[in-house]
Amino acid sequence: MLPDSNLQNISGTHLGILAQRWITPEIARKAKLYSADHVTGADLIGRNKGCCSGLVIPYFMPGGDHPVEYQLRLDSPPMEPDSSGRPRPRMKYLWPPARRARPYFEPGLDPALLLDPDIPIIVTEGPLKALALHRLSLFVKRDGERPPFIVLGLIGVFSWRCTTGKSIAANGERVDVTGPLPEFDRLAWEGRKVIVAYDADVIEKSQVRTARWQFTKEAQRRNAIVGFLEWSIDKGKGIDDLLANVGP
Repeated sequence: MLPDSNLQNISGTHLGILAQRWITPEIARKAKLYSADHVTGADLIGRNKGCCSGLVIPYFMPGGDHPVEYQLRLDSPPMEPDSSGRPRPRMKYLWPPARRARPYFEPGLDPALLLDPDIPIIVTEGPLKALALHRLSLFVKRDGERPPFIVLGLIGVFSWRCTTGKSIAANGERVDVTGPLPEFDRLAWEGRKVIVAYDADVIEKSQVRTARWQFTKEAQRRNAIVGFLEWSIDKGKGIDDLLANVGP
């Protein structure tokens, strides 16, 4: 049985990493993040190679008290060269085996807000950026007011879709059928403002621009009003870096 994240602690190292990403200890504990040693991390993701210590990120459905999934941010991910030859982490965020992609909903999200098209949605890359935006929403919100926006964190720019079933190809082979995440059907999209806040390097990465446009077409198919949030990369790569460097 996996440990209850409410009973876990977050190490000082992980709190420091989170602070650099504009996430306070209060937000981290609200999200029930916790630090895992190698044994706990390996059990969590079903892996027996490499170092599996890291930060555990539970995923909750809006209004839910129990995690529906866990993700592990490795302390020491394997490295590989990028297009310029510089080393970069590979597979830093890991799931348990045979799991589908899930969106990350900010902690404490009222399910009723999913159905309120007057509240915009900001879509970003990953749970930690979603938590930084959650802090921003609390910074702007006044007591008794509805939040200025809600946040949807995708684990990757193409991860707004997943395998939804099987089909028979023309050659008779069974092939995967992909489609939007089933959680999307819990949201009201008609007439809603949707702001896509992918990393600043979207400008130079054609694949990321393609992914953003494909998500945009899906949101527009649902009659949402879509815009892009962009900024200079010298102010920070991710929206969390931007908030840490520039402020709310």
